[in-house]
Amino acid sequence: GCVYDFRAKKPLYRKLLDDDVVLECLKAAGKVSAMPYLLTTDASVAQTEDMRDVSVFHMGIYQPMYDRVATVVPDAEEYVRTHPGDSLKLCIYHRDEETREITPAAISHLGMQLADAETTSLEVSPPGITKARGLEILCEYIGIPTCETVAVGDADNDLDVLRAAGLAVDS
Repeated sequence: GCVYDFRAKKPLYRKLLDDDVVLECLKAAGKVSAMPYLLTTDASVAQTEDMRDVSVFHMGIYQPMYDRVATVVPDAEEYVRTHPGDSLKLCIYHRDEETREITPAAISHLGMQLADAETTSLEVSPPGITKARGLEILCEYIGIPTCETVAVGDADNDLDVLRAAGLAVDS
């Protein structure tokens, strides 16, 4: 949901999730004991109880990074309510692939962009927001065609950008 110019220190493009949508997705995640990880305009937000051991969500390799960068809060729903209009993307990390299949069915009526990632993750983004769209926006900004780009990916959430780029590297 955001393409950012680090030199100018400003977003080039940003599309936010609706707060009511985020809250409904958080409830769906809670029903299957999944870990929500919210990316906002200023923070990466995780719940205290989930951060103790992210390996149960098949994300153990990222524990040091999460410990370093996450804003840990007792309740993600309360965070959204106290930080309205701030949510870019929601990652929902499930305990297994079977429960990951439950969540999209519960939230598909919301019309969000859904993409599988990692082993058990589901990414929730605003409608039409994909990595390919981000590449298009970046290319427009720097003035090059997408056919002159390289994309590297390793999961289903990368498929659209791999198709959009001039050269795709699938690891």
